[in-house]
Amino acid sequence: MRVPARKPLLVLALALATGGSLVLGTMLPGTPAQAQMAVFDPRNYAQNILFDAAELRLGLKKQQVVRISRSARPGKGRRK
Repeated sequence: MRVPARKPLLVLALALATGGSLVLGTMLPGTPAQAQMAVFDPRNYAQNILFDAAELRLGLKKQQVVRISRSARPGKGRRK
């Protein structure tokens, strides 16, 4: 006579084993993976610095243009 309850027991055992390994895996401290190490790329850093400097210069030029255009309007500039 076959026992029909074997398959659900096997499924339950696999589920418990999988769940247990997930719980243990999240609770136990591990070593950091290689991808979690900080990397400094000097070329990228230099490129970012140059880009930021150009953006700053452009922003200052835009402010200068706005100031000049405001002072050039009749009646809207500085009072003397």
